[in-house]
Amino acid sequence: MVVSMKRVELWDVEGLCGIIIECKSGIIWNNQAGGTACAQPEVEGIFVPLSPYRLVNLVDAWPGLRRHIDEALEDAGIDDAFEAREYDGQCGEAWVPVAVKDCERTRELLGAFIGMPGFLVYQNSD
Repeated sequence: MVVSMKRVELWDVEGLCGIIIECKSGIIWNNQAGGTACAQPEVEGIFVPLSPYRLVNLVDAWPGLRRHIDEALEDAGIDDAFEAREYDGQCGEAWVPVAVKDCERTRELLGAFIGMPGFLVYQNSD
């Protein structure tokens, strides 16, 4: 039996902010990203919602110097749980490569996903 993937398009979600953790889930998530480039990257995984008001400085952190991303995560108060990561594929504004860190908060909520890659997603600025 072939199971088709479910697809969720995030670009029209008002106040969108979260992290897609890459894993086998049967769900493909995609978002409009890259500012006016309007790229539409996608990845299979699970979506972990975050409070959007905490990431107001993230748009200014791109283009992706890793230290700027880490600073934005720190400003948002989630730098204990997520960190910027190297990534060779498509990334940019509204599609920021991160990884799940090992901390008390992630052990409680995301223990099976510690060390796994993901993408921080939010509304594209275009």
